[in-house]
Amino acid sequence: MNCKGKTEVSNDVHIAFGAKANTQECSSVTAEITPHYRPASWNEIGHYEKWSSSLKKYVPDPALAARLTAHPYRVTGQLFFDASHHVCPCGTIHCSPVRASLWEIHPVYNIEVCKAGSPCDENNDADWLAFDVWWKSLTPLAKPKGPHTHTPHEPGTTVHGHHPTPPSP
Repeated sequence: MNCKGKTEVSNDVHIAFGAKANTQECSSVTAEITPHYRPASWNEIGHYEKWSSSLKKYVPDPALAARLTAHPYRVTGQLFFDASHHVCPCGTIHCSPVRASLWEIHPVYNIEVCKAGSPCDENNDADWLAFDVWWKSLTPLAKPKGPHTHTPHEPGTTVHGHHPTPPSP
């Protein structure tokens, strides 16, 4: 088992899939991405949630969550019955992992994203784009930069409320 490795690249990534983007995890089925031979972009799926020390739980990153839940996915892998876990349906208190089934897609061999404007027919390869290709085509998510100050580049210009620098003699 490699769920407690010291680095990201030595850990599994678990994805909870539901019928809709807002399906509760307790009604989900799990896909488990092992660290062996996965593209680096697949690690980004694991960044969906971050640990909140103040709340003492994982919370979704809003920008990444919006990006990842906006598209249907096609996941290819082996169907695996994980008898080391227990079913933990909605309303059950204090059990882990939370899921509706002991069946997992494990390991995941391929992740694809439905192409924009296509019908997302799981039997039509033309409707799907490799996750890695899709991810690399996106503008990186960046935190908004705050105001900054610096010395003006050109004499006579104004920078963030500063007075213009007089031209050199």
